[in-house]
Amino acid sequence: MRYIKIDIKEKIDEYVIRILEQSHRGDLFSERGEIFKSSNGFKLMSRACICPCIKENLLYVRGTDYESDLDSVTIKKCETYKTYLSPYIKMLKEAVNEYNEYRFDRISIKRKT
Repeated sequence: MRYIKIDIKEKIDEYVIRILEQSHRGDLFSERGEIFKSSNGFKLMSRACICPCIKENLLYVRGTDYESDLDSVTIKKCETYKTYLSPYIKMLKEAVNEYNEYRFDRISIKRKT
């Protein structure tokens, strides 16, 4: 079973995002390889290390850079992100929940030989 445990702390002037646990990475992250696209359009992608892309509704999760596994990212509540930040956090939480509930083995592709 694939899963991600994520911690999002809201402070007065920032959000702090940290991945606590992640079961799969890279090409094993989802059926589509390194990317999972949730029904709300938010994407989780396992490449190198955690990194938010707010305007693209994307969070890079743990990947090839194992030394960064315990890192967290801080997103300041500034004018630049004011319009995007609240919806981003909401969609991120929904995407992580969907990833954790998704049965990746439910789709089986059989090839004719």
